[in-house]
Formats: sequence, structure tokens, C-alpha cells
Amino acid sequence: MKNFVIRIFILGILFSFQLNSFSININTNSLEIAIEKIQNNNFRGALNDLNMALTDSPNNPEIYYYRAVALFNLKKNDQAIEDLSVALALNHKSAKYYYLRAVAYADQEDMKLAYRDVVKAVEIEENNADFYLLKAEIEMALDYTMNAIQDFEKAARLGSLEAKDFLKKQHS
Repeated sequence: MKNFVIRIFILGILFSFQLNSFSININTNSLEIAIEKIQNNNFRGALNDLNMALTDSPNNPEIYYYRAVALFNLKKNDQAIEDLSVALALNHKSAKYYYLRAVAYADQEDMKLAYRDVVKAVEIEENNADFYLLKAEIEMALDYTMNAIQDFEKAARLGSLEAKDFLKKQHS
């Protein structure tokens, strides 16, 4: 499980570059500062800015998402899951919200909930190698071996080097 926790941290940082365009009444300054702090591993400082942004825009799912990224990196998975659940209630069509919540559940060894969320992420964004890779790793943990192999293959076709390495080892 530690393998994808490290990868998820990196992916969380990559997702942090994606500012959503539907920022309704958001204090973009606070959010942008928080994202910069997340990129610099200043998760506690980011939380302060995100809490301030939530005061101004309590219905913006992106703020909850980035707060979840910070909380996850501070090992506060339960709080991160809560924030991701709020983000999903506000915008149930964002694959990255489901993906990060799947990661948080997997980190807590709750593979069935992680699987549910990663499946939803894949349904929304079906050409994301990282989503298929996580799905395959969770399927392996759940002993869904045939499905896992198919998802490793899909991730490899989408360019995942980690999936290609896994498949190469399996054929050796």
C-alpha cells in the first residue's frame, strides 16, 4: 500500500496545478496561495489559507479538494475523506475527487470503499493511466486477479511505466 501512497502524494501535487474554472465567489488569492504551499509541502500553512477561502466560498468543491490533499499528506485520512465527500456532494462529476478518496480509503486498508471510488473515477475519466493503475492495485489486494491484469494492461496501453514493469515481471 505504501507504493501508491507515495505516488498519490505526487499525483496530488500534479492535480494541484489544475485550477477549476467554476470558481464562484472564491477568494482565488487564498486558494492560489494554498496550492503553492501544498506544492512546497507546507500542508499546515495551506490549511490556514484553505480555511480562510472556505469562509468566503463555502460551496466551492475545489477548496475542499485541496484541503483534503493537505489533510491526506498530514496523515489525517478521516478528515480528508470527509472533505472529499463534501466536494463530491457539491460536484459529483469530478474524477479526481473520487480518486483521492479511493487513495485515502486504500491507505486505511478499506479496499472495498477504495474500489468503489476508483471505479467511479474510471467511469468519469476513462483514459487516465493512474486511475487504472490504482484500480489494478486495489483489485490485487481484493484478489480480483483477472480484473487487475486487465487494468494493468489498460494502464500500460495508456502509458504507465509502472504497469508495464509489473506486466513484464509477470511474464518473466
